[in-house]
Amino acid sequence: MATTGYHNRSNSFPSRAHPLTSKVDEHLSRLASSESASTSSSLNQKLGEYVDELLNGSLGLLDVFTTAKDVVLQVKERTRGATKGFANEVRKYLSSKKAAKRAILKTLKNLKHEESTALNETYATVSILREVQAVTLSMLESLFSFTFCLYKTPSLVSKLLHTKRVNSKGEQHIKEMANAEASLLSLATSKTDLMQIEKVQNELKLS
Repeated sequence: MATTGYHNRSNSFPSRAHPLTSKVDEHLSRLASSESASTSSSLNQKLGEYVDELLNGSLGLLDVFTTAKDVVLQVKERTRGATKGFANEVRKYLSSKKAAKRAILKTLKNLKHEESTALNETYATVSILREVQAVTLSMLESLFSFTFCLYKTPSLVSKLLHTKRVNSKGEQHIKEMANAEASLLSLATSKTDLMQIEKVQNELKLS
């Protein structure tokens, strides 16, 4: 009986990877590492921009506080003047107030510009800090608007008087400041007798 011969074929794969496959894997690994480094660098740059933005906003608010503090000190110095030469002191006060008004308006304008041009982001901490800055800026603007008469809009004072945030004591304070301001303007533009000067001084002491 004749026997039939068979050639056994091996089904095993080569033990070594093809050189081309190794090179592809190597290049893919390099690309992945490069992408990871690029992403990390981009995030660090973005966070750096946020930090700089928040620092600039905080410094701007400090400038507003400093300017307001200087103005209040100047007002106190002007109002401590004696009756003699009081009209000259009034003119100096109005002049210093005008300069302070320009400085405060300029600072508020710069802060608003930074706020409106800020980049959108999803970081919760940055968002909260920005909200704090926005609320602080709004409160400062409302305070200075009727304290230093930043805007020539009588409706602003009227609006403040009718809001729930201003109590009866605050309303009385606003009215006293408005009366004192009107009297000072009258002093600066006309000759005034001694009785009227004393009246203005009393109003300033009450405000």
